[in-house]
Amino acid sequence: MPPAQQNLTDIIQTLTGLALSVVPVLAALALLYFFWGIATSLFNAGDKDGIKKGREKMLWGFIALFVVLSLGGLVYLLENTFFGNSLHTNPGSFPSNALPTPNSKIINNPFDSGAVPSVPFDPLHDTPNGGVNTQTP
Repeated sequence: MPPAQQNLTDIIQTLTGLALSVVPVLAALALLYFFWGIATSLFNAGDKDGIKKGREKMLWGFIALFVVLSLGGLVYLLENTFFGNSLHTNPGSFPSNALPTPNSKIINNPFDSGAVPSVPFDPLHDTPNGGVNTQTP
């Protein structure tokens, strides 16, 4: 059986998928290193050398977090610029059909009396209590 033929889009899809999968892990490690620096500074509060080591860890953790998130954003930006987000979908994204619409009804809403107003509320002419405002805006 011949090996699977890959074109440039498949290779880029694999590489960007790998890069975007690694970014959260590296960001978590950088953040953990930053917090390790905070803990080092706190536990060595009386020792100037210990505080200095903690500050250095915090600085490098912050720099690493900035670099990792910047590179991840750059990969995502380049992917969307050149391929229009058609390579792969983000598994953590919120599906657009799950968002409520103005006509959707919340199930078991205790504040909904079930009554539907016969005339929609007009904020330019109606007052909040339902009466008609006679003043022109």
